[in-house]
Amino acid sequence: MTRSASTSTAPTSRTGGRRLHLIDLENVIGDPDACERDIARLWDVYKRHAVGVGPTDHVIVATGANLALAAWFALPAQGVQRRVRRGPDGADLALLDACHVEHDARRFDELVIASSDHIFTELAETARSHGMRTHQVIGRSVPSKTLMAACPTRTWLRLDLRSGLGAYRRRRFGHTAPRPAHELRTA
Repeated sequence: MTRSASTSTAPTSRTGGRRLHLIDLENVIGDPDACERDIARLWDVYKRHAVGVGPTDHVIVATGANLALAAWFALPAQGVQRRVRRGPDGADLALLDACHVEHDARRFDELVIASSDHIFTELAETARSHGMRTHQVIGRSVPSKTLMAACPTRTWLRLDLRSGLGAYRRRRFGHTAPRPAHELRTA
């Protein structure tokens, strides 16, 4: 695997402190029928390059029923809690059920929401009111303006999973000039 010089080491936490990652896999990957290889590539870009997952972070990944089997085998066996729910907004609702802000705010410093869905706006606002930083990870879906407003920092994933290329850029809310994306080649 080759990486750009600016990402020569894997991040453990870009902001310091513990982070709670809520990943709406279907929303980020943009395909409810993605294969295991694509999920593994997305996870590699997310964990090692774009966002980073530290040893004290907690990761919850949710999917609908269609993507559950592929996600189960593509994601690492340790360190990732999996949630599945059927129906409209199933993954979203599974993540919302897994998060208890009053309790989580005592354990984590930052809430990372990997989704573009507006359903997470209230969660992000509540987390901020409890003193947590909020960060949004945006994949292939069109981001909700209200969720973007509730998360002052974000990472944009630009993924061409079929070719193995991934790119990302981090932005603070209010920047007008985009920062250049770093291209990564995954195995």
